[in-house]
Amino acid sequence: MSNQTKGEKFDRSLETKEVAKRVRQQIRKRIKDENDEVFPVGMKVSVRTDSFSGGSSIDATVTQVPEGFGINNPERVKTITRNPNDVPPSLHQLPELTDAAQAVIDEIESMLGEYRHVDSDLHTDLYNCNFFTSIAFDYKIKGGEWVRIAASVSDEDDEPVEDTTDSNDQDGDTTPASYNTTCPECGDREPGFIDYDGNDCPVECEQCGHKTTLGAWKGEAPDNVVALPVRDIDVDQVKHDADELRDDCRKAGVALELVGDNQAANRVLTFANALDEFLEGNYGVAIDVIQSAIHKPTDIMLGWCDRIDAVRVASIRSKAGDLAEQTRDAAASLAKIGDEPIALTYKRFAGALQAFADGDARAALAVVEHDIAAPNELMSKWADVFAGFINRAPNK
Repeated sequence: MSNQTKGEKFDRSLETKEVAKRVRQQIRKRIKDENDEVFPVGMKVSVRTDSFSGGSSIDATVTQVPEGFGINNPERVKTITRNPNDVPPSLHQLPELTDAAQAVIDEIESMLGEYRHVDSDLHTDLYNCNFFTSIAFDYKIKGGEWVRIAASVSDEDDEPVEDTTDSNDQDGDTTPASYNTTCPECGDREPGFIDYDGNDCPVECEQCGHKTTLGAWKGEAPDNVVALPVRDIDVDQVKHDADELRDDCRKAGVALELVGDNQAANRVLTFANALDEFLEGNYGVAIDVIQSAIHKPTDIMLGWCDRIDAVRVASIRSKAGDLAEQTRDAAASLAKIGDEPIALTYKRFAGALQAFADGDARAALAVVEHDIAAPNELMSKWADVFAGFINRAPNK
C-alpha cells in the first residue's frame, strides 16, 4: 500500500538544515505573536537536524513552556498513579497530552509536513522521504510536571511515615541508636572516630583511652545500623552498556515512527533520553524520567533504575573516600604546627567521611552532629548527604 504525500512547500533543492531553519523562524515569529492561538508567549522550541546512514531528520523539542501551560493530561496521570500495577482498560480513552499541548505538536508537524515528500510502501518495507521528523516536549519539563500532578493525588492510601526516633529517647534527643555516646569503662562521653585505620573503626575515649567499635565494617552491623550498599560494581561497564543501549533505542524509535506507532516510539526515545541523562551524571533525573515520564516502563527499564542508583552510590562513596584522605592530610599538617583543636576537628570529619565511604551513613552522621562542635558549611552539606542515606532502601 503506497503512502505518497507531498507538502505545498516541498522543494528538492532544499537541504534539511534549510528546512529546519525556516520552520524555526516560523515558530519564533508565532511565539512572539500574543494573539497566536497555538504557541503561547514564553514558549521555547528547539529545532535541530541530524544525519545518519539512512538519511536525515528534523527534531523539534519544546524546551520551555510558560507558567500555567499544561502538558500531561491530569486525568491520565492520576489514573496511572492510583492504579500503577493494574491500569484500567479505560486508560486508552484518555489522551496523553492536554488539548493545548497536542495542538502544539500537531502544528509543528503540519509546518514540517509542508516541506516533506513521502513515498512509502508499507507492504514492501519501502521508506522513502526527504527527511524524518520527531516532535516532543522535553522529557525534563514533561516528567517534572508528571511528578507534580502525581504528588497531588490524595494521599489517603499512603503508608504512614515510620518513626525512626529511638524509643528510649525521653528528651527529644535524636542521637542514632547505633552510636554509643558514653564510654562503657569510665562513663565519659566518647568523642567519635579518631583512629580509623581502614580495617576497624574504634571509638576512643579521651579520658581513659578505651576503644569500642560498631563492627559495621566487618560485615557484622547490628540491625539498627543502616549500611549503604557496598557491592562491587563496574561503573565503566555499566556506562558502556548504557551508551550502546541508548543508541539502539534511538534507532528503534525512528523505526517505530516510520510504521506509525508513535506511542511506542515515544516510550523508547524517552528511555534513551533517560540513559543520556545518566551518562551526563544526572542520576536522579534519569531515574525520575524512567519512573515518572514513561508509561508502564518494562522490567528492563526499571532494572536500569537500580543500576543507575548503584552507580550514583558508588560515585558518592568514592568522593567521600577521596575527601577523607585529603582531610586526614590536612589534619596531620595542622597538628604539626600545633593547632591541635582544629586538627582534631578535621580528623573526626575525616573519620566520618571514611565511615560513610565504607558503608555506615548513620555512624558518619553521628560524628558530625555530636562530635564536631561547630561544623562548617562543607561538613553540614555532607551531613545532609549522610542523613539522606540513612532510611533509603539498599539496592538489591
